[in-house]
Amino acid sequence: MILRTFARGLFRKNRVLKLEPVDVAVCIDIECTCDSPVQMSPMEVIELACLKLDLNEIPPPPKTISSDGISTIPSTLNKCPTFHSFVKPVINPELTLFCQELTGVLQSTVDKAETIDKVIDKLFKWLQDEKLIDNNNTMMRQFAFASCGNFDLNLLSPIVSSHKFKNNLELPIYFREWINVKKT
Repeated sequence: MILRTFARGLFRKNRVLKLEPVDVAVCIDIECTCDSPVQMSPMEVIELACLKLDLNEIPPPPKTISSDGISTIPSTLNKCPTFHSFVKPVINPELTLFCQELTGVLQSTVDKAETIDKVIDKLFKWLQDEKLIDNNNTMMRQFAFASCGNFDLNLLSPIVSSHKFKNNLELPIYFREWINVKKT
């Protein structure tokens, strides 16, 4: 199975450029405000979703494949813990039609959502509930965020830093180093 092969090869680069294995990948996806042809600035998070993937619990690939040649996702992956929240943008509170069509996020949804500071607090609480970090935001397990490209965490990390920490030096490693699945 591609996922099993991929997961066995997940590593996060540490400061001295050694490769460090991780036990858990927190797959993260962010949607943000946008427009076309001119991009709005700043872009604000409007949806934040995470899926905790314990790499030690990935099942072996299926021994059989269905008659149409497609193997199904093992049921254990359907039980992965998730975090999901919509976010109310405050600088550009009105979503463009382009943004709504591209992301599938409706204006009425973000109007009812909480602001990014509250959503970040909930994300940290979820990371604590999943035993990935303690109350001091220190890692309890070797984990890394994983995203398709660097955009999501390049956008989120400064927001987390300004909301929860005094400066970038205090920002935990899991918001400074992550897995770019496009490069894995």
